[in-house]
Amino acid sequence: MDEGRELADFLKKRGLQQDLIEKIQEQKIDCQTLCAMPDSQLQLYIPKLGDVYAAKRFCQELFNRQHKYDRKTSLLEKLRRKLGSKYNKHDVRDEEESSDQRRAKLLGNANASKNERKIELGWCDFNLCSGKYQQVRNKNGGGTREAKVSKYWKAEDILKYGKGLFFPGGVSKKGHELEFEFDIKDFQQSTVDDTATVEDLYKISQMRILRFYVYTRRKQPVVILDMSDKSLEEGNFSGLTTHFGKSVLGLDFPSASTSVSPEAHVPTAITALCATPTPMSDSKTSSTMQSSDSSMQSSLLGVQVDNEIMFSLCAESYNLLSSEESPSVLCNSLPSTATSEVRTLCVDEMDDTVVFESESSESVNTLLPEVPASQINTFQAAQEQEKLPSTLRIHQGNCFTELIQLYQKEEMCLSCCTVKRVLPNGEDEKGEGVGLLRDIFTEFWESFYSKCCEGADIKVPILRHDMGEEEWKSVGRIICDGWSTLKYFPVQLAQPVLEDAVFGMITVSLTTTFLGFIPVSERTIIQAALDNFELVDMNDLLEVLESHECKKLPTPANIQSIIEEIAHKEILQEPRFVIESWRKVFGTNLEIDQNELCDIFIEKQPTVKKILNALNFPDVMDCGQQSTANYLKRFVKGLDKKGMENFLRFCTGSNLMSEKITVEFTRLYGFERRPVAHTCGSILQMPSTYETFSDMREEFENVLSSNVWEMSFV
Repeated sequence: MDEGRELADFLKKRGLQQDLIEKIQEQKIDCQTLCAMPDSQLQLYIPKLGDVYAAKRFCQELFNRQHKYDRKTSLLEKLRRKLGSKYNKHDVRDEEESSDQRRAKLLGNANASKNERKIELGWCDFNLCSGKYQQVRNKNGGGTREAKVSKYWKAEDILKYGKGLFFPGGVSKKGHELEFEFDIKDFQQSTVDDTATVEDLYKISQMRILRFYVYTRRKQPVVILDMSDKSLEEGNFSGLTTHFGKSVLGLDFPSASTSVSPEAHVPTAITALCATPTPMSDSKTSSTMQSSDSSMQSSLLGVQVDNEIMFSLCAESYNLLSSEESPSVLCNSLPSTATSEVRTLCVDEMDDTVVFESESSESVNTLLPEVPASQINTFQAAQEQEKLPSTLRIHQGNCFTELIQLYQKEEMCLSCCTVKRVLPNGEDEKGEGVGLLRDIFTEFWESFYSKCCEGADIKVPILRHDMGEEEWKSVGRIICDGWSTLKYFPVQLAQPVLEDAVFGMITVSLTTTFLGFIPVSERTIIQAALDNFELVDMNDLLEVLESHECKKLPTPANIQSIIEEIAHKEILQEPRFVIESWRKVFGTNLEIDQNELCDIFIEKQPTVKKILNALNFPDVMDCGQQSTANYLKRFVKGLDKKGMENFLRFCTGSNLMSEKITVEFTRLYGFERRPVAHTCGSILQMPSTYETFSDMREEFENVLSSNVWEMSFV
């Protein structure tokens, strides 16, 4: 639309007659001419003085807007010439249209599609102690491997490829592949459809990269005893074999030609694998073995009167015992001529083989008393706890550095240790328990947001030269431990970052997250441009986009796509290294689904309504207590976001919504009058002696504005 047409439309809106407008156009009075004409001459064409000044102001604004546009266009042209861009001869809009036409032309081009897709492969082995599948780590031949495979591969092809990766030459650190049962599962721990190809799975999951796991479980060995073999009577157990061709239980029995002294091979502490009998049909007799220390009898081996005896070793028959020295496993009674080297059950993550030597000639069929089933799973946990210190001292103000160093140990868990916090004056804080742990995690995440993140209301991790992969993995373990033990989750982090790290896909809007990431001043400009592009100040908009390294000129048609592209770069592309580091930790340690993660971000965010609902007052209150309760509710209603976080941290130790806050009343006067909180039980003690709301607000604000709170109650 040209200047003359815009001026005519403006005068028509002001109510000027059509013949006068045509007279102005006949005299070729444009905006520049109208601004230069005196008012006396303009009144010949525009009779009313108010219309004259309005027309001059409109022409001046139109001239300024056109001048700014020409200046910006010239600057862009200079920049393009410096960069050697090809846009000198083409308009930006024409280039976008040609790009869209090229994409539409290539759409469906079978020659351009690739025949290979990238996948990730992991290995999960069944742990007999925990009764669960656990991912095998790099040092044991596992880890996560990346591979490019044919998109037409099916589950059996992926499984075969995985066997070659984790069992090179058919052998791994955990044994020969013939000793295991194999299965292939996807990232959701679901069995993969045998008929689906890799391409089909990508289309169904819509994920950036698919991850598969090779699941292994050791086969149940069946031991065959040939009773007709007289070498058994002579102490030769080399013929005692399993169905996959190894000596039973991995024991190395002496051969018949070896001279063995019975007294030299009788173990005093029986700490190896025990086999309980498998029931057999038509059994005529059975053999029982009695303990030499007690009258307790335990049937260990079912014997069938036949030339062969068959019994099986199953995972359910492994009895774990705990002693003063180390956890051990009950051993099946062996003849006195058996070997002196008895190996313990191979548990996942164990590096060494424990060897027990005989020093006594007591009967080897001595049995140790069984422990309750509730203590069976203590074997692996006890070994891990031996590596951890019993008491941890964490310095207030240095929590960020110390926790990252502690959690570089994969088995680290604060709730498993006695935690003491050291005050800035060097003295130990008296407080302890779950309230102290919540406060330590809160202090860590507040330091993390300020040191390792950018953003206003929503935080996005940034790269630092002193934060490598191990440090970022430590942060991931802190997230997992905080959620599993205290239900503390860093909800100020951008939700798409955590979704990508946990699930490999995002469900929330990147544009909405980006608006919470940028400052309020930039947020107002971007929101105005999205709502009505014509009304936004172009100078301000270009300045905001330039701060985020935008390479396109915004228009009403492309402003939405520009914001989405910038949001993807700032929220997902910039912290990509952090996301990949966390993904390696979350895959095996964070048990959470996508719906639960969305609920956490909603429920944990503090609001005034949630805090008021969390306050639990006594059912019966006197007049003073009722007044204090009303003052407290009024005080909460006036809190901002930071004030609500400080209030929750003072009452519970955590700056997130967690549980009910029990309000109790005290009668304190003078300098003793103050709010007191017990974070372990989430109890807030309020004096009922306040006369006015301003007194209560002043004292509570002084408490919340303090930089350091000391936990002086045990």
